[in-house]
Amino acid sequence: MNTTLTRLNNAAVFLTFALSLAIKGGYNYGAGILFLAALLTLPQWWKKRPRGRDLHLIMLGFLLMGSIAIIDAWYSGLSGTYYNIPVKYLAVPLILAYLAAYPPDPRAIWWGAAAGALLGLASALYYTHCAPELLPDGRAARYLHPIQLGNLAMLFALLCACSLRSQPRGWALLPPLAGILAGLYTVVLSQTRGSLSALAWTLAILAILSLRRRHFRARSITISVAVLLILGGAFWLGKGDLIAERLAEARHDIELYQQGNSNTSIGARFEMWRFAWLEGSSHPVFGPGTAQMLADKASWPTISQFGHMHNEYLDAFARRGAVGLAIVLYLFLVPLYYYRRHGKPADTDAAALRLAGSAHILLYSGFSMTQAALYSHNSGFLFFALPLCMMYAAYRENASPEQPRA
Repeated sequence: MNTTLTRLNNAAVFLTFALSLAIKGGYNYGAGILFLAALLTLPQWWKKRPRGRDLHLIMLGFLLMGSIAIIDAWYSGLSGTYYNIPVKYLAVPLILAYLAAYPPDPRAIWWGAAAGALLGLASALYYTHCAPELLPDGRAARYLHPIQLGNLAMLFALLCACSLRSQPRGWALLPPLAGILAGLYTVVLSQTRGSLSALAWTLAILAILSLRRRHFRARSITISVAVLLILGGAFWLGKGDLIAERLAEARHDIELYQQGNSNTSIGARFEMWRFAWLEGSSHPVFGPGTAQMLADKASWPTISQFGHMHNEYLDAFARRGAVGLAIVLYLFLVPLYYYRRHGKPADTDAAALRLAGSAHILLYSGFSMTQAALYSHNSGFLFFALPLCMMYAAYRENASPEQPRA
């Protein structure tokens, strides 16, 4: 039975990544399999599940995220749709405990990310070249919003890059390399600026962490810079006009905002962030609640049509005050702490999982600077919660036995 469940988990992990960008709601299939397997086999694994302070504290983060949103929805008298994602947060600890009992093979993560990037690119190329009239926003995103498409494609590309730390050989090098190229090219087709800034943020923090632990070698810097220059040059030559156009739009939006015009993409974000800061500051501890925040936002014409503040931290602060903001930070920082707690892993799979897990959390913390993904849509929630559970469970299993588990 243990072998059967492990194989089932590997299939579910692969499908979660592979189908996410290629078909509508593709990310739900693997998630559904994992939840049902965890629930239906609960009597078998619950008593012998792995235990540890690290697992309990990570689970607590998801429970807090779900609970505070449910309390906010109840206090604000909101409709049932506002309970959808918060209730799912409460189910994540079950999936994490189940995956810790039957951890997936790291290759299911790496190959799933590569397949997801390649199938996502195939879908983006098909609709941009063969059926552009079917694209709702005209930016290569058929089944997701362009920002969500760009973010997930960037995540897949980064996971593929991190998988190289496991030192694949021969033909096994091809999927991650192809996944990196496909994911980055899909980002360009999606025309999302936030995913690129999140990548820069992630690489910068990883560099700082590596410097702190003295694992940053001149050879690593040289290789990283060379890869970035090669990829950047290839994309600039292939889609230089698109990139230049988006950068020019950003500069123009900032200039207009400085002149008092906030009716642009960046200008509206600046106004949302200004409103969110003022709203949270007026109710600094627990916040005004979502209903009051939405009512107050209605008096700001340039941002009244937006459902969230396009910044996870300020959105949490505007709705639930410092308590809500602290819970978001907790959910990012605690798993990152446990990934970075021990020294350099001796096992290459553990090293790759540690790097990928840290990069995943940092990338989402970067996404959160320009959008609010954790509560606002399923793909944002699922691709933060599920990869965290998958990779941390696999990391725990593959960590060197000489390193004490927390």
